[in-house]
Amino acid sequence: MTDHISSLVSLFIIVLLLAACGSTAPSPGSARLPQTKQQVPQYETDYDLKKKIKRLTAALSKSPEDTKLLLQLAGLHQEVKEYDQAMIYMEKLKAKGYVEDPRLYGSLAAMYVRSENFEQALENFKMFKSLLPPSSETLPKVEKEIERIEYVILLQSNPSNIDLRPFGDKINTKNSEYLPQFTMDESTFIFTRRFFDQEDLFVANKTADGYITEPMKEINSLLNEGAHTLSADGNLLIFTLCDGRNMGKVTFGSCDLFRSRKKADGSWTKPVNMGKRINTTKWDSQPSLSADGRTLYFVSDREGSLGGTDIWMSTIDDEGKWSIPTNLGPKINTTGSDESPFIHADGRTLYFRSTGYLGMGGFDLFRSQLENKVWSEPTNLGSPINTTGQDGALVVSLDGTKGYYATDNYNDQKLNHLDLFEFDLPDQYRPSPMTFVKGRVTDEITKLPIRGNIQVSYLDDSNYSTYYKANANGEFLAAVPIGKPALLHVSADGYVFYSDHINYTDVKYSIDPYLLDVALTEIAPPITSEEESKPIVLRNLFFQTGSSFLLPNSESEIELLRTLLEEQPNVKIEIIGHTDNSGSPAPNLKLSEERAASVKNALVERGISEDRIKTSGMGEMAPIDSNDTAKGRANNRRTEFVIIK
Repeated sequence: MTDHISSLVSLFIIVLLLAACGSTAPSPGSARLPQTKQQVPQYETDYDLKKKIKRLTAALSKSPEDTKLLLQLAGLHQEVKEYDQAMIYMEKLKAKGYVEDPRLYGSLAAMYVRSENFEQALENFKMFKSLLPPSSETLPKVEKEIERIEYVILLQSNPSNIDLRPFGDKINTKNSEYLPQFTMDESTFIFTRRFFDQEDLFVANKTADGYITEPMKEINSLLNEGAHTLSADGNLLIFTLCDGRNMGKVTFGSCDLFRSRKKADGSWTKPVNMGKRINTTKWDSQPSLSADGRTLYFVSDREGSLGGTDIWMSTIDDEGKWSIPTNLGPKINTTGSDESPFIHADGRTLYFRSTGYLGMGGFDLFRSQLENKVWSEPTNLGSPINTTGQDGALVVSLDGTKGYYATDNYNDQKLNHLDLFEFDLPDQYRPSPMTFVKGRVTDEITKLPIRGNIQVSYLDDSNYSTYYKANANGEFLAAVPIGKPALLHVSADGYVFYSDHINYTDVKYSIDPYLLDVALTEIAPPITSEEESKPIVLRNLFFQTGSSFLLPNSESEIELLRTLLEEQPNVKIEIIGHTDNSGSPAPNLKLSEERAASVKNALVERGISEDRIKTSGMGEMAPIDSNDTAKGRANNRRTEFVIIK
């Protein structure tokens, strides 16, 4: 499961480069210079090696220009891990123009990488490349390392200004803490703690004096539990359980995804395996649930993966059945390892870790956004968010301003474990800031709850929408953007749809959301020919100022009205235009009539019979609000419809 997170990946595997140079290349795991014919056989202990170093150093003092002695001493100092001294001898050889064995420069580059002196590493890799024959199998690998180091230098030359703030000793310990997941109000978060080979889930509740931390007793066992996600309301936990097959648990692979729900008393139900539709006989882990609860992202090495591990997704239908998971594809997944997805509450900004893209080394953090149903090219989050140490999964706050993650690199000091930190996320890596609206859908007459369908559509170039389903009490919780207009549509079988144009400006969390009551008008029983329904305002119709030209943002509203008429073939409607009192009555009346006609024309173009639609204009004669304020005038400028049959 999270062994993938805690494993330390080498920055640059120089050994692979050197091994291709010849049979005298150093063994894997070292960057030691190859032995030459003049070098003596290796000794078994550091003590023996250091005796040899002392003897050769004395010899060098008598023959300071002897390149064979310099080469031997460089290799021996590498063997006893005295890299600084080894580099001194290598630099002396370099100054003498030594070119007999190009691997000298590969080893020197490796040690500069180790010391994070990337400029010098780049210089020596380029020298290494220049000395290799064009037919060398090592050449492409060296070229790749040059490209990687050039990218590291670029990232380091344009660092973000962030201040890592540790969570403190009530959260961080000498063990490793990682993978934090917050409730939407950020008052509580759950994280994974690893001690020895055991992983468990812990919950941290925020108080005036800091966090109170305790293990999740209903979830933890002798097995490994971790890598989890929480629903927006904090009542559904999806987590990873490993090695269950060895302990009599119902698991299909080495790690499976399980779910648990919070009870009324705050405890959690017995974990349940999410089934063979989600889990396989392979490794399935690291879930992230979208804010609408309809899409689950997770990591697996199952058949069909492009690399070591890939990010997959599954969606849930209204009956609670998860779809067969699909791979996110080559825009996200690579031939390396792609892990730790976090889908922000905006539903279209994905953060993840990968070894398959250029970066600082090992796992780097990336961001991609869903644009017209296609993931954008991932963006490296740069330095110092990404480091040459271990950088764990990233989660981002609801308003998009804060990032939370684990790293073993703090204040330029390498820790021996992972700790949790927070920081202010740079503007260029932020998602859309989000807030929450809680609604209740009811019948306008009976006041009984309706299990309505809710759609939130972004009014930008993304063409992105999220979908929610009201529960048996008619309630829904929806994430909506802050400071950007969005369209809200509520529909249900047998009812006229409700639409609204929302633009919230403050952060509201799931425990204290904006409130919205939606009363739907029933279509049946049919209204007699002498009656008309209550006027229904089409709040998401937008016209060019002073014109009857319908703007593109009106498309979703027109489509809803078309669907209503198509599903109710016996219904006829009258579209009525209104204006405020700005200007003269006669032009206002004409404008209102033309706008109503524009809506009719749009419906006819989409296949609705012309004789089912009447139009009229009221101009400024039927205000529903005061014309003394900008808001009132905006409310009066409206297009509405009534059902006439």
